[in-house]
Amino acid sequence: MNDKSLVSFVTAAEKGSFYKAAQVLFTTPQTIVQQMNLLEQEVGMPLFERSNKGVRLTKAGRTFLVGAKEILKLTDETVKKCRGDYETPKEQIHIAIANRPHVLTEICIEFSRRFPNVELLFQDLPVDDWMSLIADGKVDIQEGDVSKEFTDLPIQSLYLFQSPRVCILSPCHPLAQKDVISVQDLTPYEVYVHNLSWVQQLKTRIQDQSSSIHFREKRCIQANVMEVCLNGNIYLAPRDYAQHFSPLVIRPLDLDVSSSFGLYYRKQHNHAVDCFLQVAQEMFNEPQEA
Repeated sequence: MNDKSLVSFVTAAEKGSFYKAAQVLFTTPQTIVQQMNLLEQEVGMPLFERSNKGVRLTKAGRTFLVGAKEILKLTDETVKKCRGDYETPKEQIHIAIANRPHVLTEICIEFSRRFPNVELLFQDLPVDDWMSLIADGKVDIQEGDVSKEFTDLPIQSLYLFQSPRVCILSPCHPLAQKDVISVQDLTPYEVYVHNLSWVQQLKTRIQDQSSSIHFREKRCIQANVMEVCLNGNIYLAPRDYAQHFSPLVIRPLDLDVSSSFGLYYRKQHNHAVDCFLQVAQEMFNEPQEA
């Protein structure tokens, strides 16, 4: 008894015909007949009732069909398991991605082109405590403002480019009519940023020119930016983030302060992450770490 004869038996039983089984298995009816004759000899009893109209299972044949299917299923599962144990598993990169990714999408596309055997796994980037995702090993890479260093966490950053700070405001705002907004223009309004602890240089330089400017902190997400701007205030953000908030108006700030944009990644990582970072460096042609 072998798997080939069991496959022929199951197929003939399901089709009700040796001829139809032969068509499915790309063989001849004579071969199927020979296999079934040998199988019945081995079992010691008839498995089919044969007639000019086809074949149907005997009582013993119906019992044998259940066992034959179980044997074939177990054989298939065992082969798959052995192949899985033998084959080297794919390397994976876990990527946290925001609702409106900036550069990660294009980096991932280029990386997939160069390294098709690496599996990219994506998950939504939560608003709160994103740092723990990387520190705990749940995420390998995410994009963002890499101006901040995390010396107390197992997190490193890869600088890719500078993104100047711009003003986001409502089209109805008086300053929306200006081509460039000065620091003095900001004085009557509350000015919001994503995280005050990350923009001390910006805050200091603005307040050096006008100490009466009031800074507030709100996370740079759609609802917050809309709330700030449509209530007559101004949100300062890197230009590469600000472009996602259309149809709000974006105006340059007359102050040369930029944010460092790039990728955060876990210090302990696999070779695939090294390749991903290399692709990102080559795409932006600035191989420097923040």
